[in-house]
Amino acid sequence: MNLDNSGSSSPYEGDEHIESRVSNHIFHVEAAHGVPIVTSQGNFVAEQINSLLSEAVEEWPSQASEGISAEEAREFAVISAIGVKGCGKTTFFNHLFGTHLQVSSPLKRSEQEKGTKGAMMAVGQLSGSRHLLLIDTEGTDGRTSQAANNKRLERIVTLTVAVSDVILYHVWLADLGRFEAAGYGVFYTVLGEHLKIFQRDHPSKTLILFVVHDHDDGSTLEHLKKLILTDMEHIWDNVEKPNDYKTAKLSEFFDIQVVSLPHPRYRREEYEGSVAAIRDRFLGHFRRSEDYFLKREYSKELPLESFATYAEVVWSELTRSDAESGSHVISSGIPSQRELLATYQCDLSYETQLQNAMEKCQRWQNDTSRGKLIDKFGHKASSLYTEAMDNYDTSTAPYSSFQVRAQKRHSLGNLLQNQLKSLFQKQIALLQQQGLNKFKDMLLSAVAANGSISEYDQHVAMRRVDDWFIKKAEELVVPSLRLHYRLYRLEMQNALNETASKFRDSPTVQMQAMQKLEKLASRPPPKQRGVVVGVGLNAAIRPSGYGNLQMLASYNKGPHSLNVSLVNDRDVAQQEGQSDIALFRIQPTLHFDIDI
Repeated sequence: MNLDNSGSSSPYEGDEHIESRVSNHIFHVEAAHGVPIVTSQGNFVAEQINSLLSEAVEEWPSQASEGISAEEAREFAVISAIGVKGCGKTTFFNHLFGTHLQVSSPLKRSEQEKGTKGAMMAVGQLSGSRHLLLIDTEGTDGRTSQAANNKRLERIVTLTVAVSDVILYHVWLADLGRFEAAGYGVFYTVLGEHLKIFQRDHPSKTLILFVVHDHDDGSTLEHLKKLILTDMEHIWDNVEKPNDYKTAKLSEFFDIQVVSLPHPRYRREEYEGSVAAIRDRFLGHFRRSEDYFLKREYSKELPLESFATYAEVVWSELTRSDAESGSHVISSGIPSQRELLATYQCDLSYETQLQNAMEKCQRWQNDTSRGKLIDKFGHKASSLYTEAMDNYDTSTAPYSSFQVRAQKRHSLGNLLQNQLKSLFQKQIALLQQQGLNKFKDMLLSAVAANGSISEYDQHVAMRRVDDWFIKKAEELVVPSLRLHYRLYRLEMQNALNETASKFRDSPTVQMQAMQKLEKLASRPPPKQRGVVVGVGLNAAIRPSGYGNLQMLASYNKGPHSLNVSLVNDRDVAQQEGQSDIALFRIQPTLHFDIDI
């Protein structure tokens, strides 16, 4: 098979056969054709990564893959391919992992046939292995001399160094030992930038896997590895190193492995066997072997959720450094991988704990706005603060040596304290208002009952309100945040004293006093209880006549009375046959008036 001379499809008639064999090992491949993460213009596309990883995670099975634990099933490894253009790296990626990335064709000029531009990513998983993030990069071209393009390619290489567990470097057998043809200049970037990124942490190793194409001359693999190691040691000796690493060895930071492939067209079966053998070394059942390619010591320990963030920060720093320096040398200003990871994890924990706490605080705020006191606020506030800080400490414990952890903790603590202090003050203010209203009601009740209020009654009312305030305020105290009510109690007492001093002369009190006087004045006088004895005299004078003269006179003094009547009807009475009518008659009476 003539690698990378095929345009979008390989001329090797056995490609479908190779892919069918790969499918027996591939558990799942997401976006097999790849999505751009760095465009040909040098723009980083974080949205593509987030979208791709989100879709992949949703489709990955919840159970652990065969041969690995459930915890390992959530982990991933990053494998990147770099090399010169036309070296077969993309075709090998497709054959090895079952992707369908665009294959370049040096003999054709169509933009669609020039292979990978920038950097492409696919996500997959081989049976029994961790999930894989596969990054295919644009190949270097010795014929290209554009400074901007070279900078962009250097940035892409540096990005792969920052994120990759394994870097696949492709080279033709005929180019071994030929510095320019093999594209070895890129290793000054690979080796140098690794030191800049990881030097501030414990050394993090990366596996550089050389894939030698068209190995058909009968030489041994050990011989090829010796040649490659010699070249790598020479480059390492000439890489600019920090002072602490002047005498460091290449093997402290990199493992160099070499695999080879025979010609795919003329030695088809051997080629397929070599691809299968290399694939096996990525499989989970190989993980206890020294030949396993995905050893944990190569992992950059990036959480899946922070991968896009970390990669974007690295790319932004590289772009900024290039713009400021104006040279091809990649700036050493890239934050260390663990610094960025610590920042991400501390930010994540900070946001999580703050959001959870603020949701509870908002509910309390709503209740307070409606004039409601939070039951046992002090205990609840103390528990909320302690729980949030403890959860932050636990989740960020691996990053205790980083300043960002303490900074975020301080910020989280301040925000929570300020929020809880605000709620405490609003609760206290509400309590003070309720106490003042209660005191006024007690004074008004006393005035309504008595028409006035004495200083003693005011003092008793103040004591009762003060006791009530203390009882309620005790439930608001948060000792761990130094939230106490002593000063607020003094404010309350001063407000009660001021209210009491003004209350006697207030229009309200005067109105109440006047209303009571009016009510008393409108009452009838009280009746005297006892027994009253009265004497009455009734006198009648009846001279002769026919009733044409009538007179009546009466006199009362206390319970005594005198009644005298004069009527000249004596003749009329005799004519009617009445007996003799006396000229003058008197009739005494005696009456008793008893009031109980």
